[in-house]
Amino acid sequence: MSVINEVVKKHRKVVSSWHPQTSVWALAHGATMSALCVAGSSYMVLIRMRQFFNLYSQQYLLGTLLPVVILPSAGYIILQDAFVDRKLISGFSLPETRKSLCSTCLEIRGSFIQMVSGVVAPVLFSVSSCASASISYRTFPVPEFTKYRKVFGLVCKACGSFSSTLILLTLANAVVGGFITEKMVEQHALVSATRETMNPLK
Repeated sequence: MSVINEVVKKHRKVVSSWHPQTSVWALAHGATMSALCVAGSSYMVLIRMRQFFNLYSQQYLLGTLLPVVILPSAGYIILQDAFVDRKLISGFSLPETRKSLCSTCLEIRGSFIQMVSGVVAPVLFSVSSCASASISYRTFPVPEFTKYRKVFGLVCKACGSFSSTLILLTLANAVVGGFITEKMVEQHALVSATRETMNPLK
């Protein structure tokens, strides 16, 4: 683990000082761009869910904003770093792992992480947080949490109220996640090949 951490640290230092930066934009800013997309997608889910639970005003806005927008965005950054970035860096930097590197697998993984963080997690968090807020402000008849069938029906009804939006958000997150991961793979290959042939940075 310490070897991988050292490789990751060295590689990120190389990327931060690479010229031109436009040739490594995905490596330098891809995770941040995807996290912003996750935050935007999560916010759209939150707005639609608040409308479903009749929370139109600023009632309990911060209490729903934190778990629905902030947590998925932070979770995305952690998952992306652990399951995509580090795998990619170690795959290109360590000879023993380079042959086993599967770029398609990483692209699928990037899309999946983006979809879960940008749609699935916000939906689950928004239902629970908005339901709690609606109970406090008496804006929507929420069944008791022990009545599992009614709770499940509520979740389905809530998601069904903006199913088209959810489908579009899922597709958009999948495309963004896959595209940025694909560019990261290409730029990792470029950096590795350039360093091996020219060794411009140490």
